[in-house]
Amino acid sequence: MTVVNHWTELPRWSPGRALYSCYLTFAGHPALHQLIDTYQTALADLPNLDLILPQWRHMTIQGITFTDELTEKEMSAIEAAVRKELSHVPPLTVWTEPEILASDSVYIPVGPIEPLTQLREAIRAGVFSVVDESRLYALPGQETGEFEPHVSVAYVNADGPAEPFRTRLAALEIEPVELRITEASLIALTKDDHKWSWTREVPVPLGG
Repeated sequence: MTVVNHWTELPRWSPGRALYSCYLTFAGHPALHQLIDTYQTALADLPNLDLILPQWRHMTIQGITFTDELTEKEMSAIEAAVRKELSHVPPLTVWTEPEILASDSVYIPVGPIEPLTQLREAIRAGVFSVVDESRLYALPGQETGEFEPHVSVAYVNADGPAEPFRTRLAALEIEPVELRITEASLIALTKDDHKWSWTREVPVPLGG
């Protein structure tokens, strides 16, 4: 197995362009950050890897539409609709699972998948009440409509052998971390300088 560069060009996504999206962000989850730090310390000497900084650690829920293709009225309407939908979704508890070395990243699956899928479906219902599904932009990994909830540790930035990754990951002994999810965030997502980052984060609380 080899690893490949994560930072390939995506259709219509020019430098500086932002995609209105929904993420889970993790500012209030120190145990998760400690877990990611453990992985990153083990992988830090690999030259073809971009470690994700704490402020940009996330779970991708749903890409929506580029911000320059939405009016402020539409973005406000999406926020209001998602807020209404999530008011009926109770906070949920999930756990991290053993890491996966993918072709272009190292990531931590999160489960069980069912409550996260229900959360995502509520968000999508709110979005679709404002914009047609045909306007959605599929983020990497969502092209087929499948949902695999995870939190990434690092992204591969150049092609190379997978064995150095495997060797370092195999030496770790990791315990699961519990995550209590109480909100989702609407963001303006950018893909520049070998990182996924965002502005105008609007937290939307779960209710129930």
